[in-house]
Amino acid sequence: MQIVGEQIKLARLRRNLSIAQVAERATCSPLTVSRIEKGTPTVAIGIYLRVLYALQLEED
Repeated sequence: MQIVGEQIKLARLRRNLSIAQVAERATCSPLTVSRIEKGTPTVAIGIYLRVLYALQLEED
């Protein structure tokens, strides 16, 4: 999950979005987005999908 988290963070930075902006778009907390970017395995897969959708990465 750490590699996925790193890729999500890179995608967020390429889009010049803050963690708070991604969290708002994904309807989750900024702490959750931070945990995803760190690869924390306790985050539900559905939340990962919402973050991917918020970053428009659902097809990548």
